[in-house]
Amino acid sequence: MQTADKINIAFGFKGIEIVQSVLNPIPILTIKPEDFIFNIQIDQKIDAANKLIHVFVHIHVLLPEIKEELGSLSTLCVFHVENLDEVLKNEGDNIQLPDHFMNTLSAIAISTSRGIMFTFFKGTYLHRAILPIIDPTKFKPQSLIPQPV
Repeated sequence: MQTADKINIAFGFKGIEIVQSVLNPIPILTIKPEDFIFNIQIDQKIDAANKLIHVFVHIHVLLPEIKEELGSLSTLCVFHVENLDEVLKNEGDNIQLPDHFMNTLSAIAISTSRGIMFTFFKGTYLHRAILPIIDPTKFKPQSLIPQPV
C-alpha cells in the first residue's frame, strides 16, 4: 500500500450549496474596500460510507466602527473522493486526512465561496467586499467529524 503522502487522490465536486446568507441593513456609509474585515471559519466533515467530504465555509463581513456584522455567507462544497478509504487515517476516535489534501479542499471551497459571495452581494453596499486570497494552511482542524449515516 502507498503512504498517504504519495497516494494519487481521485476527487471532484459532488455539489455546491448556499447554506445561509445574510445582508443586514446599515446606515448609508462610504466604505472603502480596504475597510472590510472578514471573519472566516472552515469546517470539514466526512461521510466515509459515501466517500464524501463536506467543507463548510462561513464568512462574516464586518467594519471596525460598526459592532454588528454587515453580512454573512455560509457555503457547502461537497467533494467525492473515489479512493477515500486509502487516504483516511484513523487515530483513535479521530479521522485524519493528509494536511496537503485538506488544504487543497479548503482552498477550493474558499475560492468557490468568494465567487458566490461576489454574486450574492453584487449591487449592495457589500459589492466591493471582495474576499482576499487566503492561505488555507491557517485553518488547521484537529480532526474530521464523522457524519451520521
